[in-house]
Amino acid sequence: MRLALAGLCVGLLAACSDDGTTSAAPDAQSPTSGQGGTAGMTGGAAGTIGGAGGMVSPPDGGRSGEPPEASGHGGGVIIGSPDAGPGGGSPVSTHLIAHGTDGCVITRDGTPQCWDTFGSPASSPFPETFVAVYGGPVDRNGWLCLRDSAGGYSCDGGGGRPPSEHRVTDIAIGNAFTSCGLRSDQTIVCWDVSVGTATPSPIAPSGPFAQIAAGPDVFCGLRADGTGECWGDSASEYAFPADARFVQFSLGMRLACGVTAAGAVVCWGPNIAEIRVPPPTSGVRSVHVGASAGCALMEDGRAACFGSEIDPSLDPPEHRFRELAPGYRSSCGISTDDLVWCWERGLSKQMFDQTGQPLLARDP
Repeated sequence: MRLALAGLCVGLLAACSDDGTTSAAPDAQSPTSGQGGTAGMTGGAAGTIGGAGGMVSPPDGGRSGEPPEASGHGGGVIIGSPDAGPGGGSPVSTHLIAHGTDGCVITRDGTPQCWDTFGSPASSPFPETFVAVYGGPVDRNGWLCLRDSAGGYSCDGGGGRPPSEHRVTDIAIGNAFTSCGLRSDQTIVCWDVSVGTATPSPIAPSGPFAQIAAGPDVFCGLRADGTGECWGDSASEYAFPADARFVQFSLGMRLACGVTAAGAVVCWGPNIAEIRVPPPTSGVRSVHVGASAGCALMEDGRAACFGSEIDPSLDPPEHRFRELAPGYRSSCGISTDDLVWCWERGLSKQMFDQTGQPLLARDP
């Protein structure tokens, strides 16, 4: 079933169109890590000092695990397996997306409820029920795929349904009408959205992989041993550090971040120098990157957001969450009591449907 773009515009779109690191020692050539600073790291193309991007996992000034004290933010929204990642890790969000100015959540009865602006009432333009939603690039409205209980997909915008001959468990929606999916045997297949058939471009590396994600002109996968590999035109800018091992990772517009087995967030990529509010260095379950900021889901359920100090998503509400979805201009989360909250520039709003009833997310 192919979702009609006109139907999407009703409720989803304003405009139709998912350890062991080793820091370089501070010296005259590499900036020191810390509040407002970045640290170069050795061992990987993306982390080479003076290369496309350094890495940052700075100390938090003695406030490890605490949300940064900052006031109120593409590429791809990260999607992945609903199961725990390699070595532990937290489930990657499959019930909530936020991108562009809109968002969507799978509710308790399986219907997707979607909104087109921050705080606006949500509606469900889809009569079918689904178990998961996957978002496309955070700067693109309406690029999404929905998975039903039988493993079938309905997609629209730039998100293209997988070829029928491939049964994929997760989808990463790229920004050039190309998508890749993770199959049940942990191998990856990519396809051209415009024609709906598997295509050798981009060529995905051989598996096995535990998680897949998309960024601007790049796809990346996390292997079971904690190493990662990227492919696509911008692969060199997002190359995983060779000396790092991760249990979960996320790609944003110009930034990549991963969680180590020790529960620290490590980031790299083209926009690494823009991180002024540092990520937490312990107690992290999962990390989720949006446009110019990301949010870490802490072990106690709090959201600790980091990134550019001008990003409107940096000041999350004091709730306990089970899923997070940083977006382009606002971010959203599912609280432990299944309510949906979104925030931007120090304002947080609970999301409701058009009848005034609170949105209740599907159980994990």
